[in-house]
This record gives sequence, structure tokens and C-alpha cells, in this order.
Amino acid sequence: MQKRKSFREIARECNVSAATVSRIANGIGSFKEETRTLVMSHLLREGYVIESDIASPSLKNIALIVTDLANEIFCSIISHLRSYLLDQGYLLSVYVENQDQKYLTDHLINPSTKGLVFLSSPFEALVLDSPIPAVQILSSNRQITYRGKMYSVTSDDYVGGQLAAQEFLKSGCKKPLILNNRHTLSAVSPRVRGFIHEFEAAGIPESEIIIYEGDRSKSAFNSANDAVSYLWTKGESFDCIFACSDWRAYGALVALKNRGISVPEDIRVIGYDGILISRYSQHPLTTIQQNPDILATAAADTLLALLEGKEPEQLTTVPVQIQRGETI
Repeated sequence: MQKRKSFREIARECNVSAATVSRIANGIGSFKEETRTLVMSHLLREGYVIESDIASPSLKNIALIVTDLANEIFCSIISHLRSYLLDQGYLLSVYVENQDQKYLTDHLINPSTKGLVFLSSPFEALVLDSPIPAVQILSSNRQITYRGKMYSVTSDDYVGGQLAAQEFLKSGCKKPLILNNRHTLSAVSPRVRGFIHEFEAAGIPESEIIIYEGDRSKSAFNSANDAVSYLWTKGESFDCIFACSDWRAYGALVALKNRGISVPEDIRVIGYDGILISRYSQHPLTTIQQNPDILATAAADTLLALLEGKEPEQLTTVPVQIQRGETI
């Protein structure tokens, strides 16, 4: 097995001190949420246990299953959710989808687990024969077969797509390129639908919009970078790019810059998520900002209501908003 990275190595990757990594791992002190989320994502990815999450007799267990710990939005949601539930007397145990399914189901369905949280949609088809209260955050088109009622908390991605389209239309754009994501976990469909419908309302039909499906064998950055390079070389005409993630937007931006194309003068770019790369890249991105803290709080409140025997809304939709940068 590959040896996991040391605190010192993780500190170098996160550009923080080794003491900061140690303190976060041991649940000591307070840090900026961005710093804590970044370090915690690296620790979890390497298989470390966050010490403040170690089971206590006074704590009840909530199990969370996540598809991808490399996803910054997911890690931020986990961080907020963990803190919120801990204040309510609940321990959050985090499991990753790529673990053995029998191992997962054995741990999920046991007397100590009081509730389940699915972050995105783990598994192609997970069958859980259990009435344990369950909440799904940022659900996708993958299905979970579950005996009990499933409650959902999601971002308003349809409106996110509309907001991006409105920004382009206000700037006079008429030939958009959508950098889609083919991965089945992606919530891009509502984003794309909202975007297309807004352009159609402005008199620009869907047939005039280029939709490029991502290459799932590549990273989001490389897939978008290669797509923009290919389409530009091919002679495709577009005056704006809506990328369904910030890493795709950044890949597109780099491809344009490498070809001497001015952004936003020649082509405008909008991403999605509002992660760190959107704010701290050389050219900050205009993006659709998700709200991981609100998503986490809404999911926790839904689950706690279920545990108290109440009947919350089955679907909670969290607003998104424009985060303005230098690309439009």
C-alpha cells in the first residue's frame, strides 16, 4: 500500500505550517474556514482521522457517504456539516464511495447510526433496506434504491444557468459555448437547461449554442483546455463560454490566453461553484457561487427534524449568486 503523506508534506501542499495541519487534525484552535476546509480535505484523502470526530459515548452517529474528496465544494460542505452536527451532539462519520460496498453497508446499517447523508449520489445502484432517516445533498441523475423516504437539499442550478446567460446577454454575446461535464455525478443538466432557456427567451435558439461534452478520462482543467484549443483550431465561432465548473472555466481561460485571445474583450467566460481557484487565479473568474455552508445547514436541519419525528420539506433549494471577477 502507498504510504500516506506526513503532516509536513500536507503543510507544503496547502502552503501552511505543519503546526496548523496538526492542530486541525486534532480539532484544536480556530482557523479561517477556507484554510480548515483545504487542510481537512488533504487529511481525509490521506486516510487520517480528525481527532475531534472520534466516537464519544455521549455522541450519536450520523454517517456521510461522499463520492469524491478531491471536490472542494464537497469538502467545504463536510466541514460545515461536521461542526454544525457536533454542536447538536452528533458525530459525523465520513465514508468514501470507493470503499468496499459490503464494508460500507455493514457500517451504515447498524444500531449506532441514527441518520444518513449522501453527498451527491454514491454508487450506481445502492440498495439500502433500512428506514433510517436519509438526506441527499446535491443529488444527481444516479439513483439510490432506498426503502425509506429520501429528502434532498440542492443548489438552484437552473437559476444559476439563467444568471450566467443573463450576464452574457447583457454584454451583447450571441454565440455561446457550453463546456459540459459528462460525468454522471454532475449536476450540470439544470445549469445547462436554465442557460439555454434564457438564450431562447432572448431569441437565440438552442441550435445556435455549441455544447461540448467533457472527456471523463481527463481532469476538468485539461478537458476544457483541450476542448477550447480544438474548437478554436477547427474554426468554430463563439463569443462567450459557460463552463459547468470553475476548473473547466480556468482550463478554458488558459487555452484562450495561450492563443493570444483577450478575455473578456474578445471572449467572455463564466464558471460555476465559486471555489478558491475562481478568486485567487491570476485572472479571477466570474462564476456562479454555490453556498456550501447553507447547503450543510439545510441538510443538518432536515435530518435533525426527521430524528425528532417532524416532517420537513422533502426538497430544499438553496439560492446561488453571481461572483464577479475579471472574465466578463
